[in-house]
Amino acid sequence: MTNAERCAICKMCTKRSFTPEQGIVCSLTGAKPTFEGECPEYAVDESQVQLAKVLEQNVERAVDERVNGWLAFFLWVGVGFGATISFFSILTAMFAETFGWIVTSCQFVLITAIVLVAVLTIVGFYRRWPNAVALAKTYIALIFMDGLLSAVIGFVLEDGSMAFGTIRSFVWSAVWFTYLLCSAKVEGRIPSESRRWRGLEKTILSVAASIYLYLGIAFYMAFGAGNFTLLSGSLENFIQASLDNAIGEQVDFNTYISNAYLDNEEIVFEYTTSDDFWYYEIDEEAILRALTMEKDVFVDTCFKNGYTITYLLGSESVSITPEEYANAQKVYLH
Repeated sequence: MTNAERCAICKMCTKRSFTPEQGIVCSLTGAKPTFEGECPEYAVDESQVQLAKVLEQNVERAVDERVNGWLAFFLWVGVGFGATISFFSILTAMFAETFGWIVTSCQFVLITAIVLVAVLTIVGFYRRWPNAVALAKTYIALIFMDGLLSAVIGFVLEDGSMAFGTIRSFVWSAVWFTYLLCSAKVEGRIPSESRRWRGLEKTILSVAASIYLYLGIAFYMAFGAGNFTLLSGSLENFIQASLDNAIGEQVDFNTYISNAYLDNEEIVFEYTTSDDFWYYEIDEEAILRALTMEKDVFVDTCFKNGYTITYLLGSESVSITPEEYANAQKVYLH
């Protein structure tokens, strides 16, 4: 048995002593320990045992608390890159969709909240803020609520293309929320006993939840019940904004919308062809088939509210009434 092994045992004994010349010695003999295997006079010092355990945990924690591995992936890809994608998708929707100023303001608040929480989450983990985990949970909650809103909009608009994005948001939220709860890396970086929820993240969650609830109700009332007050102020505002946004859109390779306007209960789209395209014919049957098979929320809303849609190209024109649209749905969809 080596002297180092004996000294390690003596460090945990209440009968240990210390001299500058010899280091750790036995207080009973005043000399270095000489026992083999076990000391018959050994008496455990519980305070030293607990101290040794704490030191061991601190060493393990020092390894775990580094920002790398899955924690780094979550912060830079899940939060950082994800917030960038959300920023551009919401920003695109703000300019592309035809909503009133209230909805646009709500979108601006949400995009600001997502980016702000994402930045604070990354900084919080690197600086070991007590509310870093709370910020991360707030960001996950924002993504979950965004997916929930997409589910409501997809249901109301009967748009199955939104299902993938909705499911992706739900799965992403579930995976990373579970990771925050179970990860030893997160525990090592921000120990449970030091974590805090602060007013900032609580306020952001409350405001965001209120906005998402408002938007969900607005979309449901608009396209489910035909009441566009919350979404655009009125149906006429929604139609006019949609028409203004449609001007310049390309219909096909050679045709685009040069003008679009509302004339009482008639909506008019004026088509123009490119200079090198010398012939183009407006086919009423083809238009009815396209309108029915390629579901357009704007067109469907207009017909349901009694508007006639007219398509003009030079001297040619085709007008589709709500009755003709309804009959075409019976023919092409059944």
